[in-house]
Amino acid sequence: METWIVTGAGGFLGKRISAYWSSDSGKRVIGMTHAEMDFTDPDVVKRVFDSVRPDVLIHAGAIADTGVCEREPELSMKVNVWGTEILAQTCAAYHTKMIYCSSDQVYTGSRNILPHTEDEPVQPENIYGQHKRMAEVLCREISPDSVSLRLSWMYDLPTTNCPVKPNFLTQLLEQIGSKEIFSRPVNDYRGITDAAYVVRFLDACTAFPGGIYNWGSENPLNTYEMTKEVLKLLHADTGLLLADTERDQECPRNLAMNMKKVRHLGINFPDTVTGIEKCLKKYSMIV
Repeated sequence: METWIVTGAGGFLGKRISAYWSSDSGKRVIGMTHAEMDFTDPDVVKRVFDSVRPDVLIHAGAIADTGVCEREPELSMKVNVWGTEILAQTCAAYHTKMIYCSSDQVYTGSRNILPHTEDEPVQPENIYGQHKRMAEVLCREISPDSVSLRLSWMYDLPTTNCPVKPNFLTQLLEQIGSKEIFSRPVNDYRGITDAAYVVRFLDACTAFPGGIYNWGSENPLNTYEMTKEVLKLLHADTGLLLADTERDQECPRNLAMNMKKVRHLGINFPDTVTGIEKCLKKYSMIV
């Protein structure tokens, strides 16, 4: 039986990973919250690894609030960089396959107008993206067979057992319900991914060669266009939506990712709008 440790098990992604893969009879999945394993403390991490002897570590724990990272860069460095370094060192020592959850925020600051590929140079503008990139480099240097997944913004709807934080879909549904006018930017490009696919495809990553992989839904539309398509799926009033042409006008934001690398490995995420349609059908919100 394969043993997994999942960090961040009290959070949006870590909780879903633990819940989904715990039902696999071929795996022993141990979700670890911060209280159960402070991964910024090497002695604590070593004690857990001595006890559990994991085959795989899924590192989903992080300070993911970009605003907090900007306000408290020292805390972000401690958790998002040095904590990841400690885990990479421990994985290397215990021959544990490390799957690190990075972010599309490493692409902030890019002037590339095409969907991003894993091998292009990056110079993140925000602290969160900078620290995620630093952690990717450390994982590669310390534990060469580690896999870093650049995750897009994720969404899900409330379920009984898993927490939900504000996301594209929950925010849009609230705005539809309010019947008030709202806007979305036309100079913003990014994929948005159903967390269920991020979780479901993780098992395949344990066999990936070490390296960096974009991980999520592609999206050829800008955020305004994408939102309008989702409103149509919901049979909602598209007249509520305005195009914000001023935001990022001088330098459009592009976090869209190219998934060619993982497609060659058999991983096929639906595009953003198709993924949202499938999610809405799953929750019986559309037919």
